[in-house]
Amino acid sequence: MDKQEKLTELHSIRTTLEKVAKSYCSTSEERETVKGISLRLYLEHILPLAEELTAELVKNTKKLTESNTTTEMQLVDLGLPSGTLWADRNIGADTPEQTGDYFRFGETVPFTDDSPEYFYDDIEENIAGTTKDAATVILGKGYKMPTLKQIKELLKCCTWEWTELNGTKGMKVTGPNCKSIFLPASGRRSSSSGSLSSVGGSGYYWSASAYNSNYGHSLGFNSSYWYWYNYSRAYGFPVRAVAEE
Repeated sequence: MDKQEKLTELHSIRTTLEKVAKSYCSTSEERETVKGISLRLYLEHILPLAEELTAELVKNTKKLTESNTTTEMQLVDLGLPSGTLWADRNIGADTPEQTGDYFRFGETVPFTDDSPEYFYDDIEENIAGTTKDAATVILGKGYKMPTLKQIKELLKCCTWEWTELNGTKGMKVTGPNCKSIFLPASGRRSSSSGSLSSVGGSGYYWSASAYNSNYGHSLGFNSSYWYWYNYSRAYGFPVRAVAEE
């Protein structure tokens, strides 16, 4: 049995445990016991294996991109006061206009419609550069998720223009030095079902800054306005990496 097959089997076991807790346990104590077993299965076996598979996928992807420089991610100097460099595309995207992968706050495994229930664990106020930073884990040391401070700088110092790039709607963000990046209106994944919504109408991007144990700071925009806001950590948003000179 390979790792992917094992992960699929573990997900199936956890789904069965959730059904047992919901339909066959007659007391709250029994339900909590089964849910506890399900949670331990996720934390001790499913999550580590999923992260291991993601790391292997990223490694293989890097080998492919190294052989084709036209698809390699670039860092753009927008001339910001902090010197922050912004990536030209989302994590998981091959081009600047692609949506890429979606992540729940503090998770480094892409969020899909069949991902397990989100676990609100204790988290640091700033996860930039840690093992919970999707940019650092997937792209490597030196890359980070932007902090709320860096997002506020992008909002304050840049010109924002609703536009299209190769048929994809989104924001052209132009810095003080006239260089720009494109942020596709990638929408978001539902915190409950994982289903996609608002694609082409709104953009949501996680920061590395937590608001509290349940919410995280994020960047949001549509055709009329752009802002920073707090959202439930269980939502799935794209991640745009940053680096510093």
